[in-house]
Parts: sequence; structure tokens; C-alpha cells
Amino acid sequence: GLGYFAGRESSDESGIKIRETIALSSDSGASGVVDLGFKGKDGNWPMIIKVRGLAPLSGGDYYRLALTKRGKPIVTCGTFNVSGNQTTVRMTAAYDLKRFDGWVVVEEGSDTPLLTT
Repeated sequence: GLGYFAGRESSDESGIKIRETIALSSDSGASGVVDLGFKGKDGNWPMIIKVRGLAPLSGGDYYRLALTKRGKPIVTCGTFNVSGNQTTVRMTAAYDLKRFDGWVVVEEGSDTPLLTT
């Protein structure tokens, strides 16, 4: 499911005003949300990604949050590592979000979705 809560305007602990929350899920039990802020005058979208249940990666590997077209990761919004069961990371992206149809978390170097909308 898309898990959008459109029109929700609140602030989280990071201080950004949240425009919508996008739910991310997986068959493995891992989950996440992207708290998307309002587009700034500079054209950037602030966001907070919160993930739970992703395994820490070794050897310098990392996860990538990307926007998708037809389920395929097209552009990267940011990269992150995890520690423990839950990780929260602030990111910023400058893309025209209307050009994409979803969100995905993949391991860098792979297009296999670990979390998806």
C-alpha cells in the first residue's frame, strides 16, 4: 500500500513540518516511513526516513532511499547505514516528485527492493 496521509501538517522532533508520511514495507518484517516535509523556496524537499528491522551492513556497504518508476529505482534521495533495530536519518532531495510513482530502499549496488511503497 501507498500509506499516504495526505494533508497531514505537523512537526516531528527534527522540527520540519510534515506534508505527508509515506509507509514502506517488506515481506521480511522490516518497515519504515518517510516523513516528507514541504518543498522549500530553494526547491528542496526535507525528509526524515525511519527504518526498523534492516540488518547492519558490513564492508562499507550502505542502504539507498530512491524514487521509482514502475518499481525500478531511478534517482537517489540519500544513503544511510543502520545500527540496532531502528534508525532515523534526515535527508533532502530536489526532484520533481510528480515524475515518480513510488519510493524504495535498496542496498547500494542492487535494485532489489528491501522496503517499498
